[in-house]
Amino acid sequence: MSAMPECLRAVDPELLWQALVDDSEARVGLTTLDGEILWANDIARRRHATRVRHALDGVNMYDLVPSAIAEEFRRAKEQCLQTGRPVTIETVIDGVQTHLTYRVVARGERPVFLVVARDAAQPLADHPCQTTRTRDLGVLSTLTRRELEILALIGEHLTSQEIAQRLCRSVKTIEWHRVSIGRKLKVRSRAELAPSPSARDSRPRHSSPPPTARTERTRTLLVRTPGMRCRPVYIARMHPAVFLDRDDTLIANRSLDTPDGARAGDLADPDRVVLLPGALEACRLLRRAAFRLIVFTNQGVVARGGATPSQVDAVHDRLRELLVDEEGQPLLDDILYCPYHPEGSVPEFTREHPWRKPAPGMILHAAEVHDLDLTRSWVVGDQQRDIDAGVRAAIAPQRCLQIGRDVPDLLAGAIHIVRANAPTARTSASIRLSDPTLRADTPLCETVESSARALAERVGVRLLDLAWRDGRLEIEVDGPQIVAIGLAAELRRTTDAWYRARAGRALWHEDRP
Repeated sequence: MSAMPECLRAVDPELLWQALVDDSEARVGLTTLDGEILWANDIARRRHATRVRHALDGVNMYDLVPSAIAEEFRRAKEQCLQTGRPVTIETVIDGVQTHLTYRVVARGERPVFLVVARDAAQPLADHPCQTTRTRDLGVLSTLTRRELEILALIGEHLTSQEIAQRLCRSVKTIEWHRVSIGRKLKVRSRAELAPSPSARDSRPRHSSPPPTARTERTRTLLVRTPGMRCRPVYIARMHPAVFLDRDDTLIANRSLDTPDGARAGDLADPDRVVLLPGALEACRLLRRAAFRLIVFTNQGVVARGGATPSQVDAVHDRLRELLVDEEGQPLLDDILYCPYHPEGSVPEFTREHPWRKPAPGMILHAAEVHDLDLTRSWVVGDQQRDIDAGVRAAIAPQRCLQIGRDVPDLLAGAIHIVRANAPTARTSASIRLSDPTLRADTPLCETVESSARALAERVGVRLLDLAWRDGRLEIEVDGPQIVAIGLAAELRRTTDAWYRARAGRALWHEDRP
């Protein structure tokens, strides 16, 4: 048995026994007012093993949570120190509703607090929290934190170039966000994005993101003490997302010819960006299912001197242009990349970095910026490092799909994700022939039906029925409506390309399934 840590000798034995016995399934630790972790039990160490590679002793707990929550942790400790009574904080850590109770166990120049953390699924034998209503921001609640930040800077009369410099982003990226803001706020021109009191008030503060009302899932921080009404501190939208690798997941890479003097796999020319088959429809399918789409990619080519950050931004701008919905609106919410590599040749970028996969830095950053719920999010990539990054970010392993191992391609992955997140149902979609007389071409129709069955088998969709009615092919599947629509759209794309090459005209009518 290991010796008792020196910091435990100052703890009231009765309090310590109560915490360790009554909360035997809880994460227990000792921490200072400044957040330094002096000691933690084995449950707490295992819980944070994916985020802290070494022992928790000496780690600052404020570094493990967003700054807004860290600030409230400190306030709760100060309140506990002043009143001498336990203070409980209810929050969400790593996507799990968590209760943390602070008790003062040692006073003096360096007060020590006993903290007990329990997941919400465990019983809480304290006074119940009382939730309070939040202010409805209306249309502003549809904006992401990044968009709210840009909107606030627009309100300060900054140009896109000045905003790009302030946020360390390319001008095209800022313009893309401005288009997204305009679409959500339903403005008709850039001039209508003028500063207003609501825009200024919506600027994200360092202490908390904007509140919202009527959401499917919220991240909430509440402070309470026995006999006092609960006070809401931090309430924000949380969205499920799909994190997509870039090369050989969305766009071709290994199959491209390598230019003279370039390294295989390096892509610095936007003219060489080519979407993989089914990638566009996969993104549209995920978007219809209300997923945020985040691209995260290692770009060590910058560290090796094969491309500049502006060249990588140009490639990503081209990717945004290609990935749009039926109305021409962008599908991607963000593109994150890590330009660092420990074996680079450019000193500025030659080092290891927490954003470099398999580290989870990009996923954790996106979750903070876009208010993402990682417990409902997914990862799709072609390399093991993509999967490892998702697992280290606390995304369930079964939600991390590797192309070539778990699914054959991105479209199959998208259909798998949608089916896993929607109740099973018998739904259908249809596509209409460009010329009804083509229905009389039996070999053609049999080829289309065979293609539909092969496509359904490849992407893992249970095809229930195929029927021709009034010049339309009705496709019935076991799954939600958007799966049927996605399968019909991909069948339309592949067979139409084949028929155009064969007959020189379109096989299907221009209307969408």
